[in-house]
Amino acid sequence: MAIKTTKPIEAEAEIDYLRRRNAELEKELSERREREEEEEERLCVQLGELEEEAIEEVHMYRHHIKALSEQLELAKKVLVRSGLTAINGASLVLDD
Repeated sequence: MAIKTTKPIEAEAEIDYLRRRNAELEKELSERREREEEEEERLCVQLGELEEEAIEEVHMYRHHIKALSEQLELAKKVLVRSGLTAINGASLVLDD
């Protein structure tokens, strides 16, 4: 069984090629990682903005519901004071 030997010049050329290729791959990997980090940061910022917007909407809806509830209670009180105790067969219930 013969062992194949590579000429020193060919071996050096192959080693140089592999080193260059390895450097190219490491550079590409580094660039991809940097892009991923930037994208992750951008997504986190967007998520934070969406969370803030959702919280603002919740506060606005709660305020709106509270205002409507207060209007409804006021309307019930006005109706009771005017002598109307039921609307369409449903009795008016006041918290007072």
